[in-house]
Amino acid sequence: MKKTILTLAVTIAAMTISIQAKAGEENVALPFLRINQNAESAAMGSVSLWDNAASTVMLGQNGHAGAGYQKWGLNSATYISCDAAYKIADIVGIKAAFTNQSETAYDINDENGDKTSSFKPGAMKASLGASVKITDHVSLGADLCYASRKLASNSSYTAFAADLGMMAKFQYISLAAGVKNIGTPVKSSNGDKFSLPSSVYFAIGHDFQIGEKHVLAPALDLEYYFYNATAVSAGLAYTFNDMLSLRGGYHTGGIIPNHASAGIGLNINGLCLNATALLGNKDMKGTMLFGLGYRF
Repeated sequence: MKKTILTLAVTIAAMTISIQAKAGEENVALPFLRINQNAESAAMGSVSLWDNAASTVMLGQNGHAGAGYQKWGLNSATYISCDAAYKIADIVGIKAAFTNQSETAYDINDENGDKTSSFKPGAMKASLGASVKITDHVSLGADLCYASRKLASNSSYTAFAADLGMMAKFQYISLAAGVKNIGTPVKSSNGDKFSLPSSVYFAIGHDFQIGEKHVLAPALDLEYYFYNATAVSAGLAYTFNDMLSLRGGYHTGGIIPNHASAGIGLNINGLCLNATALLGNKDMKGTMLFGLGYRF
């Protein structure tokens, strides 16, 4: 088992080396791809344990479907998202997700300063993914994504990207590793080329069972962006009777500004309601996430 996990980790690392981008952060396109719309994960600093490319087949339930809303304080953008996942014969997992982003409209003026029209910037992301168990405890997965960003009527970007990952889940310990947003350079409508916010990550979490009804779950995520930046995410969740969850975390480094996070979740007969706030950064003031879903 240990040999299998090590071999997979080396393989993923070799893949990342061969496709590293050599651009600085100022040459990175579509940074919104790194904004987490999952309220549960965002509450724990966006640790990549439960929403990575290989995680669907490791779900404790057969599937889920849900929708989310996010208010992103950094540029007053709003995100509306939906996703669904399903396990087949407990060895294959499939998932799909869609996110639409909209920002505040701005005026377009003529040479005299008179308003002629207005434009509302926006973006979208659609993805399909699959994961498969290669042993009882280890899975591999891939997510394919199409994304677009429109800043003005004559300025837009589109890209295809992929996330590749592996996950190992034992009784109390979970491990995840992989690469995110791997793809070809993005070409704008005026011919400029930019790189995607690609990275490699490793995450680990441990569930501590305290009595029959209490679970304490710390998690840690280490990430390296290919434009030579690092990010660290850490989180802690407390769950009572598999019904009420309190979560907190912190993220530092990378594209997303440093911030703390706090959230709460309710799970009643499979119906899940989650709410998260990002804190401790004045530029992200007012950032909130809400999620409603059903697990079966």
